[in-house]
Amino acid sequence: MMIKEFSVSLFLNGTSQIIKRPSGFFVWRDLKPATIYTFKFIFEQLNPEFVNVSQSLDIQAETGIY
Repeated sequence: MMIKEFSVSLFLNGTSQIIKRPSGFFVWRDLKPATIYTFKFIFEQLNPEFVNVSQSLDIQAETGIY
């Protein structure tokens, strides 16, 4: 059975945001130019009838110079 309900949490430098539906995206403000950031995404299923499953993903991104 495919679980359709899940949450996505986004972490950066000790702060976090939960990406909510229906928008499906979040804009992180106040990032410095020419800086490498490591974002952590945590995906969690939201169905209490099954075993809780979560997966984390670390992504490095560098901001551009303007």
